[in-house]
Amino acid sequence: MALSDLTINALQAYCLRACDRLPQSIDPDHVRDAREALPGWSLPPSLRLEYNIRGHATVIPNLMALSAFGFADMVEGPFNDIGNGIHPYVEQVVATTNSIYAEREKSDAGGASDAYRSFPELNLFAPAMFSHVATMAPPADMVGPEKQRFLTVRNALVRQTGYGYTAKTPHQAEALFGASLEEIKAGRAKPSPHPLSRLRQLELALATEAIAALSASDLSATIRLPNAINTTSGAVRQFAAHYRSDGDGSKKRLRAF
Repeated sequence: MALSDLTINALQAYCLRACDRLPQSIDPDHVRDAREALPGWSLPPSLRLEYNIRGHATVIPNLMALSAFGFADMVEGPFNDIGNGIHPYVEQVVATTNSIYAEREKSDAGGASDAYRSFPELNLFAPAMFSHVATMAPPADMVGPEKQRFLTVRNALVRQTGYGYTAKTPHQAEALFGASLEEIKAGRAKPSPHPLSRLRQLELALATEAIAALSASDLSATIRLPNAINTTSGAVRQFAAHYRSDGDGSKKRLRAF
């Protein structure tokens, strides 16, 4: 079935054909109940959010879940509140999460019966980067400024803590975006992200699409955690070492926590 054919009428017809092919071992009462319920399917009424959402990957899973509830036309332009930390991103995640919870309260989103698993209410999404990137060396034939740019972008990816890249120096900005911020803002140049950044973007897009499909399927909310959550392994190991130690290191353990 092509995506263009994925309509409610096509799904009804498909499910009815599936009922015809069910083995005799299936309870005929269940088959009859399914046949009677299928014609009653209808599209949910089109709903609108009472607030504005700017398009960004951090809210795609929640928007997919809201679309399953019947919300439409939720995005009003691209996200542009950049450079103000994680708070603008978090505000959108919290708003859409609350909207999902409100819709779940109005419907039976917790599972059909005791015979089925309960659907989760919340997913925590921490899209880690492929670990090989942290130690990946530039190609042997890459020298000079291009090699330096490769290393700068690689280190920026590894050290990313928020939802976007932060350039602390003009060199970092030019390495990440392919031109200086002044030239980009003045319209004299267009952003040209480094191939490493593009690979990370594709990796993140795939993970986001996967969790978005899960959220829409379960009618659950998703909180996209900032990238800093993926840089805590060293601190966690240190805390674990203090916790398991036989010595009297309660103060060190507290500081580590």
